[in-house]
Amino acid sequence: MNSLVLWTQRGASLEARVGQPYGNLYGNKFARTEDGQLIFRNGSPYNLPAQPVIGNITPDWTGGVLNSVSFKGMTVSALIDIKKGGDIYDMGSSLGRQNGILEESLDGREEGLIGIGVKNIGSEESPNYVPNDVVAPARTFMTYYSGRQYHEAAVMDGSYVKLREASITYHLPKKWFDKNFLNSVSISAIGRNLAIFHKNTRHVDPEVSSADLGFNSGQLPSTRSIGFSLNVKF
Repeated sequence: MNSLVLWTQRGASLEARVGQPYGNLYGNKFARTEDGQLIFRNGSPYNLPAQPVIGNITPDWTGGVLNSVSFKGMTVSALIDIKKGGDIYDMGSSLGRQNGILEESLDGREEGLIGIGVKNIGSEESPNYVPNDVVAPARTFMTYYSGRQYHEAAVMDGSYVKLREASITYHLPKKWFDKNFLNSVSISAIGRNLAIFHKNTRHVDPEVSSADLGFNSGQLPSTRSIGFSLNVKF
């Protein structure tokens, strides 16, 4: 076996291939010029004939920063969680664009859209690229965002910076317990998954994916929780 398919969706796949980095995503990739511009035909981009690597779910690095400050019986702490790199295949957002659910699908509904890129007015053997000026119907153009046909359009950077946890703790004065059986008492308010400071995905939490395999198709985001605790030492 030269390849182990971890998931597949309408031709796109996450595979572990012999001799290749773990976590590679394979699928349709846009045709581009040598300097990276999209090539349009009749107002729409098109795919290359093969299915090369279109991303990788493995992050470049992950880390965190924990800060804690105490003053006069009060302790405030915060945990910042960071992930740099690691792609996700966001089918949910791409279908939302295609079906007219998301905000950006409002563009050009009446007058159509002109894609940013070039078109070839020469031959396949001797291309001559000029700026694309072909107006495409919005419905047709938005299929370009669909992970069903244009797999590369569904691949997004999964980097994020999150406030993973924050807490405030008040330690009751020790003199209150000099003449009883208690050693200390503290009361805390604790919050988890409180905020996303930075992300490169527009509509979804980049941490949401099926079994950490980099695939999202309408999964519910992680919940924010706030709780309280009472710590008593005898």
